[in-house]
Formats: sequence, structure tokens, C-alpha cells
Amino acid sequence: MKLNVRHKVWLVLSVGVAIFAVLQVRYAFMLKSSTLEEKKQKLRHVTETAYGVLKYYHELASQGKLSEEDAKKMAMSAVKLMRYEGTEYFWINDTRLPYPQMVMHPTVSSLDGKTLDDPKYNCAKSMKAGTKGKEIKTDGKKNLFQAFVEVCKESGEGYVSYMWPKPLAGGGVTKEDYPKISYVKLFEPWQWVIGSGIYIDDVDSAFRSTLTQILLQNAFVIFVFIFAGLFLSKNLT
Repeated sequence: MKLNVRHKVWLVLSVGVAIFAVLQVRYAFMLKSSTLEEKKQKLRHVTETAYGVLKYYHELASQGKLSEEDAKKMAMSAVKLMRYEGTEYFWINDTRLPYPQMVMHPTVSSLDGKTLDDPKYNCAKSMKAGTKGKEIKTDGKKNLFQAFVEVCKESGEGYVSYMWPKPLAGGGVTKEDYPKISYVKLFEPWQWVIGSGIYIDDVDSAFRSTLTQILLQNAFVIFVFIFAGLFLSKNLT
């Protein structure tokens, strides 16, 4: 079918709008992915710093400068006091399955020594053994600490995403759950898993904000293209 001049103008303008929109949306997704990856890398680095504390005290025990029991106690005490970004902390659980036990939790000491089989922990959404492994989706009902141990037993480290309430400033937690991700690392000599977690709902919020801006930009571009199309098609015709 042969297109007249008016149809050709509208075709060119429509293709231009479509390409612009696709590039903008692609940019939004790339920005979301890179932001999340930066957060994961930072989480990994701070956890490896805490891991270094365990390694330090284990070496003292290996050299005979401390008993293993004292080395463990001192390591736990040191990690318990560690914080980053003001309030973020590290915990330690053991590697027994099907349900691990908490070795040390810095903010809820009543968990120490408890088997972590409470139904509220059945919230893991995905698991990633290692830092470059394939992310495996779960049904969202897998035990969180079980997932921590499984990725560590497979690759020595990994990420687990889940939903968790946020702490409130005046005490207590929110009724709504928010997306969170944890990085965990196996300290093999003591069969401990050390980890930390951060909320990532701000990544989704930034992504939605970017998409909104893109929609507004596209609406403006479409308006300009329509005006240009009407002008050009009229004059060229």
C-alpha cells in the first residue's frame, strides 16, 4: 500500500515517540537494577567487616592466646556492638537444619539460644547462593533462617529477600511488611552464619517516581509531536 505524504509524516513521528518511550522505560529499569546492586554490594562489604571480627578472634584461639570458648564470647560481644548507618546491626545463627538456633541477636537478646522455627519467619521470597549465582524464587513461605543456612551451605555466602515489618521510632513495628534483603556469610570454623539486612522499599519508590516522570515527559513529547505532525502534514500536503 502506497502511503501519502501525511501518512508518512505521522508514521515517522509515531516511530520516534515509540523509540523515545522505550529508551526512557529501559533507563528506569536499568537505574533500579544498578541502585539495588549498589545496596547489595554495600551490605556485603559491611557484613564482611563483621566477619573479619570472627576471623580475628578465631586466630587468637588457634594461636593459643584464648580458649575457643572465650574467643567465641569475645567475638559475639564485639559483633553485638557493631552498627552502620546508625541503627543497622549484625546477627549470628548456627547452621543446624531443619531450623537453626540463634547464637546472638544484638537487639532481641531473648532470641539467643532459641530454635528459629516461629511461623513468622516463613517469609523468604528468594534465595541466591553466592554473589553471582542464579536467584531462586520461593513461595514466600520458606523459613527465613533456613534459607540463610541453605545458601551458605551451598556457596559459603548469599542473599535472601523477604518481607518484614519496619521498627517504629517510638517502639514496636509497623503492621505492614516491607521488602528487605539480607546478605549472609558462613564462618566455617565455628559453623556460624553471620548476616545483616536492609530495607529496599526505597528502591521501588524511586523506580515508581522515575516512571511517573517518564510518563509526564512522554505526554509532553507526544503533545509536541502531534502539534508538529499537524503542522507538517498540513504544509507538506
